[in-house]
Order: sequence, then C-alpha cells, then structure tokens
Amino acid sequence: DHPYVAGDRVRLATLLIAQQQPDEAEALLDAVEPVFEATYTPDHPRHADLLMKRASVAHLRGEHAEAEALCRAALDGMTRSLEPDHQAVIDAHATLGLLLVAQDDAAKQREGQAILVEYLPPLRALLGAQHSFVQRAEAALAVAVPKR
Repeated sequence: DHPYVAGDRVRLATLLIAQQQPDEAEALLDAVEPVFEATYTPDHPRHADLLMKRASVAHLRGEHAEAEALCRAALDGMTRSLEPDHQAVIDAHATLGLLLVAQDDAAKQREGQAILVEYLPPLRALLGAQHSFVQRAEAALAVAVPKR
C-alpha cells in the first residue's frame, strides 16, 4: 500500500470509531500499521495519529489502561515533533484528559481534570465552543468538578 492510501484508511477508521465500530476500525488500523512503520519514524505525526486511533478503539472496548498507554505514547511522539500549540497536540492532551476522568481511579480522575482545565481553553479557541469535542470535554469537566 502507498502511504496516502494508508492515510485514507486511517480516516475511514476514524469514521468507524465515531460510529462505535471498533472491530472494523481495528482491522483497518492493523492493515495500515506496517505501511506507517516502514514509511514514518515513531515521532512522525502520522504515527502518533495511528496510536491515537488505537487508543480510541481500546477506549470503545472499555480497555482503559491500554487506551491511556496508547494516548501517552502518541503524545510522547507528538511533543518531540510538533509545537505545543499544534492542534494535534492539544487534541491529544484533551483526549487523554477525557480518558482519565472516565476511569474509576480518583488519582487518574484528578490528573484528567487538571489536563482538561489546562487544555480546554486552547481547544475551544481552535475548534470553537460549538464543536462536539469541545462540548464533550466541557461536559466531562463539569461532571468531574461540580460547581458550588
């Protein structure tokens, strides 16, 4: 496969994830992984995007520890190759925050809250307040930190 075709498969996997179809998304991601590994370095944003999609699949399956590990690995690569204010970095931090606040571990929830408090303003500035991802992050933070 050509890397551009592999990129299209990742975008299709994104749609399948949004439709709550983790098995179908994972099959596409499995097909893409060898192409990405042969084409891109581990720090390349496309490789990090693949890890983020795998984190989403794990999250849909309720595999929270795996989702967190994949998200952190993606962020590690992103922070070495992209500026801190890059949309992919901000999205990944917000995603990690959402993954953490959804867990049953109080320490992870607090870490997720802190991440969302830090990254929600730049996320809102990039995507707009009406974007569904921004609204999900705001809702998660509102539940996690009740107003007094």
